[in-house]
Amino acid sequence: MDKFRINWTEKNKTEEITCVSGFDYQIDTWSKEYISNSEKNNYIVKIGSKIPHKDGTITVTFIKKKKN
Repeated sequence: MDKFRINWTEKNKTEEITCVSGFDYQIDTWSKEYISNSEKNNYIVKIGSKIPHKDGTITVTFIKKKKN
């Protein structure tokens, strides 16, 4: 069953915060591609928060910040 979704994205001049939900393996796959694409554009990506849910899914926020 596919539970993956991008919940929201917020942007300002120096960072972009993206919140995603899904099963652990779905988020792992998505985040590897997201991080590798971001590094090409001189960004650092960190995990902001990770919230587990009763159905086995998790919600994770990723913070993408411009390198100095």
